[in-house]
Amino acid sequence: MSAATTELASLFRPAALLLSAVTLLAVGGNAIAAAYQFIDLGTLGGRYSYAYGINDAGQVVGNSSGPGDLSQNATLWNGHTPIDLGTLGGSYSVAFGINGSGQVSGNIHAGAYRATRWDGTNATDLGMPGDSYSYARGINAAGQVVGERFRSGDLAYRATRWDGTTPTDLGTLGGISSTAFAINNLGQAAGYSMRPGSATQIATRWDGTTPIDLGTLGGPSSAAYGINDAGQVIGFSNLAGSYDYHATRWDGTTPIDLGTLGGPNSVAFAINNRGQAVGFSDVVRVPRRHAVLWDGATPTDLNSFLDLATLNAGWYLDVAKGINDSGWIVGQAVNTFTGEQHAYLLSVAPVLSEPGTCVLLLVGLCLAGLPRGRRHAACPNTGTRDDAATLDAQVRGRDGQDLGRRDRRRGHCGPVPPPAGVGGVGHRACGTGRLDLRRRLAGMGDHAVGLQLHRGEPGCRDQ
Repeated sequence: MSAATTELASLFRPAALLLSAVTLLAVGGNAIAAAYQFIDLGTLGGRYSYAYGINDAGQVVGNSSGPGDLSQNATLWNGHTPIDLGTLGGSYSVAFGINGSGQVSGNIHAGAYRATRWDGTNATDLGMPGDSYSYARGINAAGQVVGERFRSGDLAYRATRWDGTTPTDLGTLGGISSTAFAINNLGQAAGYSMRPGSATQIATRWDGTTPIDLGTLGGPSSAAYGINDAGQVIGFSNLAGSYDYHATRWDGTTPIDLGTLGGPNSVAFAINNRGQAVGFSDVVRVPRRHAVLWDGATPTDLNSFLDLATLNAGWYLDVAKGINDSGWIVGQAVNTFTGEQHAYLLSVAPVLSEPGTCVLLLVGLCLAGLPRGRRHAACPNTGTRDDAATLDAQVRGRDGQDLGRRDRRRGHCGPVPPPAGVGGVGHRACGTGRLDLRRRLAGMGDHAVGLQLHRGEPGCRDQ
């Protein structure tokens, strides 16, 4: 190559490098890395606790056993501190939903179940004279509560909305019974109802008091457990020609199969306003179910976000029951050593995003492209690269369970549902002080998550 040609190439080098960096910046701008931190929320002194809902402030609700497991009371976690919401003199209570104002919906058992709303630790019985029982589940920002009532003289329970303490029958699809599990901020409710002459439940959305049949994936039954402000509904449906059931999202009245982690069954219980859903899934060749996060229609095993210390302590995520708009997830974790079951929180800990990485690369490439004096000898490449085989190594879990652990390749240390509650994780040594864009870009979209349902199969009222 002539000297003139060499000099001409050197003039164009900065522009070429700048173009490459801008291209990478545009590609990386659509992906943001995130890590999850596992938090054992503990109990009220017993061995068991369960988390069912979370608001955008990070407050969590569920229930917990007391000392000696002699009681099980509705529980609110502010941060990591469990607060006993009491029972109004009853023997049992549970909290299912919490709104941004901290109002809580759930139930107290005092001879029969009584729908209850808590304002702080002050409980209000929503039941009415003549009710055989009432049962509350979801609550929205306006304090509207949904669930079901069984009134004396009725043939079955009916989906109900409470405005304050005033109940409204939401009706059915023509059958004898219905129930509601969730309500969004527009007042739309989701649950299931029975069709005329049928004892089979069908996923239902209520617009006001008008029930809308959401159908199935071709099988005999379905149910809806969550709804976001866009009207997207999630739950499960039987498959055509089968009693296997898959987590399902309804956009309008169109059911979409969200799939499983390879096993036959899955259920989604909650969906946030970003369209992320959580629940559980069976796992191929694994005897227990795993908590799952669905981002779109892609299931990820939430156990893949657990770090080695948590796994070595015996914990796995059984089911995910709630997710807020920040992506924080709650559910139930099981300890394989002690048999204890505890409420957990997966909080999102954002790390350096690909846009940030590309900005740094842009600066570096521009500096590298500045004119330099003539060098008389080529410098050897002294950089190091992580071993791709190590990055992709999977770790086998206890009892031969393939936990699907892997490095997220997003430049954060440690592991990254589930699901949706509610598996394993790769690990990379921290503190290398090296920014590896190749690994970051290779890992874009490489999420892994998954676990199981607490108390009851699909259709069980106590979800």
